[in-house]
Amino acid sequence: MKISVSWINELLRSHLSPEEIADYLTSSGLEVEEIEPFDLIPGGLQQVVLGRVLEAIPHPNADKLKLCAVDVGEEAPRQIVCGAPNVAKGQTVVVALPGATLYPSQGDPLAIKKSKIRGEVSLGMICAEDELGLGSSHDGIMVLDTDLAPGSPAAQYFSLETDYILTVNITPNRPDGASHLGACRDIVAKAFTQGKSYEMPDFPRAFHPLTGTGTGIGFEIVAEQDCGRYTGITLTGLRMGPSPKWLAQRLKAIGLKPQNAVVDVTNYLMFLLGHPLHAFDADKIEGGKIVVRKAKKGEHLRTLDDLDRALSEEDLVIADAQKAMCLAGVFGGKHSGVSEQTTRVFIESAWFNPASIRKTAKRHGLHTDASFRFERGCDPAITPLALRIAARMIMEILQGEPEGDELDQSTKGMPAPKFVPFEMPYLHRLAGVEIPNTEASEILRLLGFEGEMERHSSWRLKVPGFRPDVHRPADVAEEILRIYGFDRIPLEGHLDIRINRSMVSERDRLKEKTTAWLSARGFSEAVHLSMLPQDLAEAAYPDQAKFLVTLKNPLSRELAVMRPGLLPGMLQSVARNVHHRNLNLRLFEFGRSYLSRQTDHFQEEEHLALVASGESGPEHWLKGSFSADIYEMKGWVQSLLDLAGIQDITWETTDVLPWPGHGLAVRTRKDGKLLASMGWVSPDLTKMCGIKQMVYYAEIRWQLLKSLAPHAKAKLKPLPKFPAMRRDLALLVPQDMPFEKMEAVIKKHGGKQLESWQLFDVYQGKGLPEGFVSMAIGLVFRDAQRTLRDEETEKATDRLLTALQEALGVSLRA
Repeated sequence: MKISVSWINELLRSHLSPEEIADYLTSSGLEVEEIEPFDLIPGGLQQVVLGRVLEAIPHPNADKLKLCAVDVGEEAPRQIVCGAPNVAKGQTVVVALPGATLYPSQGDPLAIKKSKIRGEVSLGMICAEDELGLGSSHDGIMVLDTDLAPGSPAAQYFSLETDYILTVNITPNRPDGASHLGACRDIVAKAFTQGKSYEMPDFPRAFHPLTGTGTGIGFEIVAEQDCGRYTGITLTGLRMGPSPKWLAQRLKAIGLKPQNAVVDVTNYLMFLLGHPLHAFDADKIEGGKIVVRKAKKGEHLRTLDDLDRALSEEDLVIADAQKAMCLAGVFGGKHSGVSEQTTRVFIESAWFNPASIRKTAKRHGLHTDASFRFERGCDPAITPLALRIAARMIMEILQGEPEGDELDQSTKGMPAPKFVPFEMPYLHRLAGVEIPNTEASEILRLLGFEGEMERHSSWRLKVPGFRPDVHRPADVAEEILRIYGFDRIPLEGHLDIRINRSMVSERDRLKEKTTAWLSARGFSEAVHLSMLPQDLAEAAYPDQAKFLVTLKNPLSRELAVMRPGLLPGMLQSVARNVHHRNLNLRLFEFGRSYLSRQTDHFQEEEHLALVASGESGPEHWLKGSFSADIYEMKGWVQSLLDLAGIQDITWETTDVLPWPGHGLAVRTRKDGKLLASMGWVSPDLTKMCGIKQMVYYAEIRWQLLKSLAPHAKAKLKPLPKFPAMRRDLALLVPQDMPFEKMEAVIKKHGGKQLESWQLFDVYQGKGLPEGFVSMAIGLVFRDAQRTLRDEETEKATDRLLTALQEALGVSLRA
């Protein structure tokens, strides 16, 4: 929401600075995200001044140029070369000094600098209307009639004041904040708590109903549940034209393009009052009657964006006797819109059911200023007031008169007034401080609440219609406290925010430990939305395509289904990083997957996902780096399983991963349950995401891992007192034998004194029998009670070698 500072000051008859207004709004709950200056003319005519031409003589080297001596309020006049035919001695002109940037009505910005034109120095430029962006004329320079002294800023002459625009974040529960009137309301209330007084604006145009001769356009409300109130007036005899300068400037300041006086007035009032209106060309309403109804089966509507939209039978439309004319509260129709030829209009001001508007807007992928307000909830009471103001403003600008009286009809769909009981002792208990009754009641009054609040501490409050989010005493307390100021509530003593670690389960600690372990090793944690595009979900998990959980009313096509796994989000993050040349990635994420195995039965499961892509680290002259591969990913997964204390598992190669690709799978040894999958991601899938480098991915079933992890606390032991002894073996191993089998034999026959082992070299090539590889294994022995002797380690090594030979056919390399 864009808020104009000058507009706020005009409404409140104040002189508040942008920073003061921003502080009032932010401290009351309407967060100001940005303050930007706004100039009606880009650049604000900076370094553009008034000058008086003291002399204008022919240029010695050009027939159509003149050398002008121009007084711009400096010690000496400036020489400026000018080609305008109307420049003459004694004129007051507009001069752009070197360093100024002009923004012409057409073309690119023009930087003014000292220059030489046909051999003569020119220290500025005497400007025409179009060169300043003030109009389209280029017949000659602007000649002014003014008493302002030379050197006066041109912005002063043209009454150009810099406005400031606040960008305000409107939360879903604050529809009242989506208007300048709503911002004024919070400012007035907040200023009261600081001892300052401002008066809310009034609108005399809304005081009296509209009346006229004739009958005008009538209406009928068929969809009563979705249209709680509908008001309208027909205006005739209009002389269509542009908006006056002040109105156009207001709209430009908040980012809207002026169109014509009728449309501009409706837009102006939407941002002033927070209530959208719509104008129809009355001569295009067939049958002379408007019908508020649901769309018919197979009905189409061409909207203002020139798209032919197929309507749903759930869409609320404004129709005439023959056809739908617009999507109610969302978007206008092209056929019925106001044009330059319009002389007769019907102005609509209505209250529509927020749920109906929200569904229609989402269904058609439309997000308009009108739907933004209607779907959050507008004030039914302001409906006729907005209509009257709009009609009278249009008649003031375009003349014309009412054709018949204003029409106003309410239905069973209009929300009933809300009353909330409230007791001040409840507020005192909630806030921890006693707020005076008089101050609390005045805050509520300034915010639009009604009720007898001064006499006692138990109130029955009528909630204003522009606050559909207020339902209960806690909501009223929040209203008082956000204006009273949370910073005024003293904090007694100190707040103890220490976490009771005994309340954290072992499984939660495992997640904390895993997160810390991965972060310490260069991984970054990723968090993704649970919704994603359907085509990406189907491409990432083709076997699960028929089990996808689809959303009935998605926010957009990009958020159409629940994720069947974590891979799509990870690929989106990889793509985003790669596009920004961050090529070396190690990411992890904890998250849930969602599948629908049966109708209305959903399956959720928590996973831990890992991604490795690119090099292991930045380039370095001393040490190289290696590219991500399946072995790196296997190492990470194995280390995480070790961290969790899970050992009774088996590894297997597989071409059947949950995603397109191949790699490895980890299963529990006892019942064969799939614990983790890892491997490379198919280039077809990475290409779909815009990724041109290899991506390796692992997905661990975190819920299963937690159930398998031992819950016993870690046991600590002292550091060893006695030295270790190492023996290395170079073994001839069949080429197709996995090292996992050798590890199982080593573990079984190594004995109690075998502390660890490590495969540190693999060789295949010249000097080896065909079909064999050489594996070098380091064995580390240690006794906790004494120093080992050489003959003991030799005996253990021989025993281990014999076991390998007998079990696997492995022999010692000669």
